[in-house]
Amino acid sequence: MKKIIYSLDYLRIIACVMVIGIHNVYLVSANTQGIAYITVNHFVRLGLPLFFALSSIALENSVEYIDDLKKYYMNKVLSLGIYFFGFSIYYYEYTNNELYSVASVVKNIPKGFIATFTTSQYFHMWYMYSLIGLILWLPFLKVLLKKLTFKQHFYLSMILFLCMALKIYAKILIGECHWTSWGIYYILGALVLREEYKKYYNPTIAVGIISFLFSIFIEKRMPETVLMNNIFDYGPLMIMQVIGAFVLFIKINEWVRRWNKKINLFVHKISLLTYLIYLCHPAVMDYSISFLWKFKNTLCLNKEILFFIFVVISIFVISAVVAVALKLIVALLQWIFKKVRGFILKA
Repeated sequence: MKKIIYSLDYLRIIACVMVIGIHNVYLVSANTQGIAYITVNHFVRLGLPLFFALSSIALENSVEYIDDLKKYYMNKVLSLGIYFFGFSIYYYEYTNNELYSVASVVKNIPKGFIATFTTSQYFHMWYMYSLIGLILWLPFLKVLLKKLTFKQHFYLSMILFLCMALKIYAKILIGECHWTSWGIYYILGALVLREEYKKYYNPTIAVGIISFLFSIFIEKRMPETVLMNNIFDYGPLMIMQVIGAFVLFIKINEWVRRWNKKINLFVHKISLLTYLIYLCHPAVMDYSISFLWKFKNTLCLNKEILFFIFVVISIFVISAVVAVALKLIVALLQWIFKKVRGFILKA
């Protein structure tokens, strides 16, 4: 039976909002060395790593992964792949100015499809390549991690973390594992989801908070030091921050479960749209940002940080509506396909 950790549904939505924040952080302040800009930038940068850590919830669900690989790849990979290729082709045509007519759009679909295999078609699409790679080997990693004892899993995580730190801070490549990079979040996420990890919740949260504050201090006071190396993405400081946030939301799950069930269920359904929201939000941003700018200095949005929040939330909401519309269109097409298929078989 599928296990729902409602607090992580909230975290998934927050992570999605953070990613939109990354692409609009310039609205916070023109002074990129100011404490306001640095703090917000460090906060929203948690978004992408959190998505990878959240993928570890798959260890708690879908126990049939390895037993029915065909079902897994058809349902999970194929469905995600269809949206990925669809948006990648759209962004290819958008960046190459090929959306001026239906004929041009249709003509360039094969080019966009082929281009998707060689390079990211828009500034945010690189993430999907890493995500799809993780999803492809996820069933097998799931089995390997499930076979490990807690102590073995803990040692594996610490070794990978140490190798990452040595590579980033000391340029020592001994023990480097190219396949871990973003995958380390999945391995660590799976570790903290284990029952035995509960006794480490508070220290992990504390380390995460300290790492967040320390990373801000580094950029503000020590920007030329080696500690600035890979301060985002999968650097050691970011790893500690992300896992700290992840554990914090796991810890408050029992409290969240007592909230209104309808609200929690609604949030759960919205959280299922986050990958689609991620795919479409740059397009939404490009088409809506000029309209949203009209609200600058109105509705109490005279403060830069308030306008930043307004823009980010607005883009998230519009993107969610677009994602729902796409889901409905796909469902309608599937229904038509089944009806046509059934009619043909009967004939």
